[in-house]
Parts: sequence; C-alpha cells; structure tokens
Amino acid sequence: MKKIDRSLPDEIMKSGSVEGFIFNKIGETKKQYLYEVNQGGGVYYYELFNKKLDYKNMKWKYPEDEDFGYWAKCIGNKERALFLLNNPEKINWYLEK
Repeated sequence: MKKIDRSLPDEIMKSGSVEGFIFNKIGETKKQYLYEVNQGGGVYYYELFNKKLDYKNMKWKYPEDEDFGYWAKCIGNKERALFLLNNPEKINWYLEK
C-alpha cells in the first residue's frame, strides 16, 4: 500500500493562469491549508482550502480554479485569512453573489 505524503510543500510554483506566482504555505491545521500567493509587484492574496486527498497518487491536492467556491476560498486580507484558518466554523465556502 502506498503511503500518503505528509503535507503539501512550503512553496509551490504552478503553471497556467497563475504561472510566475509564488505560493507560500503560511498556515496549516488538521483539516486545512493557508497559502500566501505573491503575484509580483507587491500584490498578495490568500488561498484557504480544505485538505483533500488525491487517492490515485496518495498526495494532498492543491485546488484548481473550479474548486474555489466549493472547498477552497480566495481571501484578499491576510488577517482575515488567518482568522478563518483558526475559526473554520465562520467560513462560507460557497460563492457569494
């Protein structure tokens, strides 16, 4: 049986619409990850998401664009992102209209 990777990396570089952005893990709980996303030029935002396992590869999954509004959330303010990481009952995962 294949072992599960313990955690997502501290730094992630992705391709596609976010190519060139730097994703740095700034928080983790038993059920969630929080990454700070550096778009360059001093522009940051935060991605908070539930831990989801990719059973095929036995690795934790980083959300794709279509996952936001379901099990991942984009947050513009660091203090708010940290608050939600530490108070998960306050999170509204669904897209706000």
